[in-house]
Amino acid sequence: MHPQSARGFLVQWQAATVRLAMEDPSGVKPIHIKYSDGGTEHCTLLIKVQLSLIATFKLLGLDMLIACRTAPGQSWQNPVERVMAILNIGLQNCALEREQTTENMEKLLKRCTSMAEIRKAAEKTPELVEAWTSSVTPVLNMIRARYSRLKLKGEPIMVMDAVTEAEEEEVLQVINSLFPAINPATVTKSQAENDATFTEWVQQHCRQRQYLFQIRKCDNTACCSVPVLPLDKIVWLPDPTLDASGDHYLPLDDVLGTDTDDTQRPSAQLSHKRKHASTTAAHDYFMSDVLEKQQKDPGLFTAQHARALVSCQECSKPRVIYSMRLLSSRHQTTLAEALSDADYTCGSPILEPSHALASTVQVRLALSCGDPVELAYYRAPFGRQDLCSHCGGTNGNISSSLLAKFKTVLPCCQVCVATGKKNIVARQYGKEK
Repeated sequence: MHPQSARGFLVQWQAATVRLAMEDPSGVKPIHIKYSDGGTEHCTLLIKVQLSLIATFKLLGLDMLIACRTAPGQSWQNPVERVMAILNIGLQNCALEREQTTENMEKLLKRCTSMAEIRKAAEKTPELVEAWTSSVTPVLNMIRARYSRLKLKGEPIMVMDAVTEAEEEEVLQVINSLFPAINPATVTKSQAENDATFTEWVQQHCRQRQYLFQIRKCDNTACCSVPVLPLDKIVWLPDPTLDASGDHYLPLDDVLGTDTDDTQRPSAQLSHKRKHASTTAAHDYFMSDVLEKQQKDPGLFTAQHARALVSCQECSKPRVIYSMRLLSSRHQTTLAEALSDADYTCGSPILEPSHALASTVQVRLALSCGDPVELAYYRAPFGRQDLCSHCGGTNGNISSSLLAKFKTVLPCCQVCVATGKKNIVARQYGKEK
């Protein structure tokens, strides 16, 4: 809510985390676990999020930091979400309206439609910062007073002041000292991967999974301070691992301290199970009916009916939006507006059932993040021919030797090749159907 902070939510979030840990009467714990929803501000696959977590790890001098996020549509399992119903009580019968400022300031504010625009206007008119702060302060004080009267399980709700610029700057200084060539505000995945300092530090201290990002101290005292806990107690949180039957997961005690990977996580296994299970077993509500209809009539999902693209916020792979009819300009605008207000993930519908275009445009519901990019993507006019079919990254290559043997060969990047993946092929020449 404070306009002078244009550094972004991530920096403020980590600065607040550091303050809470420092103010804990029992002291800073050597291992810190963060559990959040799957929104873009907490997506542990994003470089900006990883940088902010590394800063928290360093500022608190932790032995280990474990950042978990919920799978798509499962944020209700996050314990922190349980307080939302109570917070809503505090806002009942409450009108949130800021106070009026001077006439000149009001004219400037009316031209702004977002906090980003207010910050931009404040750069040209510095007095706007003070005017905005004085305007919203009464509202903030009222919300603070209402929330402070609430309790959860007998414990009063704690209301924090907004982090200061000094606290935000402290987070940024840690990032800049570790990775001088990286700008945390504009860094991209490719820039980070090409930064030797960042990649070496991550390889030595971090472990990344689809829903988990972990950081721990190394045994090099020139790099990290001596840990509070013994090194044999600072072990990676293991990944879900199937038992011998393949139908159940092993208990934590059986896999703790072992070397695991996340290839057996539920979302990675979903596509395989769908091929051997009933068509509606893994779905609820309207999705089961739509999925069953899609599987009975797959003729919609061809390059001929590919109309647009949507990217999964989890795996970043492009997924094709299909429609039997060409979309009018009005429908294209309506679809673009709907997609801008929602975060799509593989296996979920792109629109709510009540949306006007819900029966007109569809994506494949049988896809999961573990599935490759669809063949229809490459055959559609908007498809990139250098996009890796496995990870959705650029610089995908097609082997000329495979093209001589198969009619269909999908691109594969060098990163995926290094992990043992190969070009996806189909329709071998000279082979009968």
